[in-house]
Amino acid sequence: MDARFEPPADADTTVAAARDPTRRRLLLALFGLGFFASLATMPFVASLRESLPGGDALPSFGLGRALLFAAIETLLFTLPLAALGLAMLPKTGLPGAPLLRAVFAREPAAPRPILDAMVQGAAIGLGVALLLGGLDAVAPALKPIVEFESPEWWRGLLASFGAGIREEIWFRWGILTAITRALVAIKGSESAAPWMFWTANVTAGLLFGAIHIPQAYSFVEVTPAAAAMVVGGNAIAGLGFGWIYRRKGLEAAMAAHTATDIVLHVILPAVAP
Repeated sequence: MDARFEPPADADTTVAAARDPTRRRLLLALFGLGFFASLATMPFVASLRESLPGGDALPSFGLGRALLFAAIETLLFTLPLAALGLAMLPKTGLPGAPLLRAVFAREPAAPRPILDAMVQGAAIGLGVALLLGGLDAVAPALKPIVEFESPEWWRGLLASFGAGIREEIWFRWGILTAITRALVAIKGSESAAPWMFWTANVTAGLLFGAIHIPQAYSFVEVTPAAAAMVVGGNAIAGLGFGWIYRRKGLEAAMAAHTATDIVLHVILPAVAP
C-alpha cells in the first residue's frame, strides 16, 4: 500500500484534489473526528473550571454548551487546519493519514504502527514527567495559585483521546505540513529536505507548547521559568509526535499523543502521593 499522497498529475492541483473523492472523505473524517474529540474534552474542562476560584458560580457546562463549544471550535480551528494540511501535503514527503486513506480505498491496513506509536507515546509521557519533575525538584518553578484536585480518571481518559486527535490535526497535520510545504516552495524544490521537516517540526512544537500557557496561567504563577517549563515540556513531546507523524502518519501521531496524555493525566495522578 502506498501510504503517501502524491501531487495530482493535472497541472491544476486544486481542481484535481477537489475531484478526488478519497480526499473529500478524508476531510470529512477529520472534521468528524475533530468534533467528537472536542466534545470528549468537555468533562475535563468542566472539572477544571469548577476548581477555579468562584468556579461554582460559573454557568453550568451542560450538554448544550458542550455541543455548541465543540461545534465552534471545530469550525474555527479543526476544519480550516484539516483543509490546509490536505492542500499542502503534496511534495512534503509526509505520509498523510495512511490508515484512513486505506479504509476509504478499501485496502488492508496494519494496526502495528498504531500499537508501536502508543508505546512510544507512553515513553514520551514518562520521559517528560521525569524531566519536568526533576527540574522542579532542583529549582521549583511551578507555584500553585489555587488548590485543586486532578479530575476523575475517566475525565482524564476522555480528554487524552480528545487532545490526541484534535491537537494532532491542528499542529502536525495542519501547521507542520503547511510549514514544510512553504519551505519547499520557497526553495523551489520538488520535495522536502530533512532540514525543512525539522524546521517545521520545531516551529509546530513551540506553538504546541505555547497554547498550554493560558491553561497553566489559571492554576500556577506564570513566571519566565514556569512558562519555559510549560512550553519546553510540551514542545519536547510535540517534537516526538512530529517525528512519529513523519514516519508513520497522522493516526500514529494521534495514538502517541493520546498515550502520552494518558500517562500524564490518568496514570500519574492515580499513583502520585
